[in-house]
Amino acid sequence: MYEYQFPAIPNDWKISKQMLKVIEESQEMQRAADEHEIIMETLDVIHACETLLRKFDKETVDALHESVIEKNEVRGYYNA
Repeated sequence: MYEYQFPAIPNDWKISKQMLKVIEESQEMQRAADEHEIIMETLDVIHACETLLRKFDKETVDALHESVIEKNEVRGYYNA
């Protein structure tokens, strides 16, 4: 089951607008100049992604979360 790390942000944005927010935060992360900024911007990306995920049915998110873990296990990402 996917556990959200950040509180929900109530908004009525459409999925496409929230996707653009994820891109915007990712671009800010790319421009980060030092470790502190990189961490802060990375957390902003995660928060924006979680806000996007909350726009979908929780059961679907949970199921696909498990699928991503399984896919990455098969690829050996967790055994490195």
